[in-house]
Amino acid sequence: MKIITGYRDEPHVTSQHERDFNIGLLGAGVHIMDVGSKMAATIVSANEVAIADGLLIAEGCTATIERGTTESMAIENGAQGMQRIDLIVARYTKDTSSVKAIEDMQLAVITGTPAASSPDVPAYTSGSIAGGDTLVEFPLYRVSINGINVESVTRIPSLISLPESVEEMQTTLTDAVTRITAQERKTEGIVRIYTFSVAAGAYDFKRFGAGTIMLIVNSAYPSADMKGLYLIGVAGNGEIGIKTISAATNVTVSVGQNADGKLIQVHNGGNAYIRTTYIATYQL
Repeated sequence: MKIITGYRDEPHVTSQHERDFNIGLLGAGVHIMDVGSKMAATIVSANEVAIADGLLIAEGCTATIERGTTESMAIENGAQGMQRIDLIVARYTKDTSSVKAIEDMQLAVITGTPAASSPDVPAYTSGSIAGGDTLVEFPLYRVSINGINVESVTRIPSLISLPESVEEMQTTLTDAVTRITAQERKTEGIVRIYTFSVAAGAYDFKRFGAGTIMLIVNSAYPSADMKGLYLIGVAGNGEIGIKTISAATNVTVSVGQNADGKLIQVHNGGNAYIRTTYIATYQL
């Protein structure tokens, strides 16, 4: 282990250390931060798109367009009756021919191939900075050219406000803890989940006391026969709600094989026929 945020009397902090820290916070994706003009793209003419100031983090690598400035991206001429898609990318480079291995990140335009309709998005160089790739391109904007005009410029990465993201995570965690706490009070901590492979045989759900037992049907998504909640232990078919059964009742599930091998039969005095591949039961 080596210290990073500490004095060592020699250079010891690398750019990858900083990138890894950013990846730990935001992930290894491409993000435009909610800073300054947020790198907003403006169509200036048929041959120019301007990118405003802002902050980019791509695979942990931070790059900026200084506040109050813009960068001009040159767009090649279009052609009447033709369409084209260009990409504006952040191009990371590392010059391994020098001893210092200078790194850089600049905006660049990758020009697509014209087509009469449905033009393809041009190829770009993907890779991994952490993996040692010396050229990695991160798509930022999709530029649609129709005829001789730039029709639209669409941002590709997400726009992130870190304080809002942290607040959302805190809110989500608080809500989850509240729900779990309420469920624990309701269930007294008793939750049992059973999963079956589809094979012939009978399965018993043993009871430890009076209460309610509920079946959740999880058919092959998005099958039309996904039914939602079913009750085990009460005769009848279909969605029949949740009812209390006695402490002495054991629920037996018989699994049979039909033509498609997915028929589950639930027995307890009556039959409820359910098509599913998985069964989960909760004691409430």
